[in-house]
Amino acid sequence: TLLKESTKQDAYAFGVTLQLTLLGQDAGRRIEVRGKKVMLPLSHTEDEMADLLRNLVASGRLSQEAKNLLADKLLPWDPVKRARLSDREVMSHAFFLNTLDCSDLKEHLMPTGLGGQTPE
Repeated sequence: TLLKESTKQDAYAFGVTLQLTLLGQDAGRRIEVRGKKVMLPLSHTEDEMADLLRNLVASGRLSQEAKNLLADKLLPWDPVKRARLSDREVMSHAFFLNTLDCSDLKEHLMPTGLGGQTPE
């Protein structure tokens, strides 16, 4: 459905943002727009990006977990191959759990509220 596909677009946008956050100029280029400096993602094919991520893992610049999350879950160009942000495989991904030192991402980010109820 259209809603399911739009959530996969959100996952792709989040993946690009996470990639730029983690890698900076290794995955982006700085340009000036209307007098302000911005970072835009590099224009690579999916195979070129996979090679870049593999090289960054090999050099120690990127963790294997981050590479897996980006390349296999968030950044596939084909929406059929892309996960949704709400998918269990994303929500319980080792990158988030290890980085945030937690065992449950939802509980870590949205702890049980007053009276034992989880905010909805």
